[in-house]
Amino acid sequence: MPTQPEAKLVAKIRKYLEDEYDMLTFKYHGGVFSHVGFPDIFAMYKGHFVALEVKVPGKKPTPAQIQMLDLMASHGAATDWVTSIEEVDESMRRWFNLSS
Repeated sequence: MPTQPEAKLVAKIRKYLEDEYDMLTFKYHGGVFSHVGFPDIFAMYKGHFVALEVKVPGKKPTPAQIQMLDLMASHGAATDWVTSIEEVDESMRRWFNLSS
């Protein structure tokens, strides 16, 4: 299990998406050869591409992360930045017209 607060939240959100929405999820791991601004979670939901930037409460995405989410959204991806499971559910309801 991850030890950093954000890594723990990413793992919790991935498990939730997989269990509650039957989504295929991937964690993006940055590094020397990574693309600046890529979000933490990539997922598929019923044929739709989803990208989530995860932050612990009180933190915000960098300008590069916002720019990447906007770029992905302009190409049809469902994108957002979230700090909790509740925010993930709000995004899912908004994107896919799901009932609460």
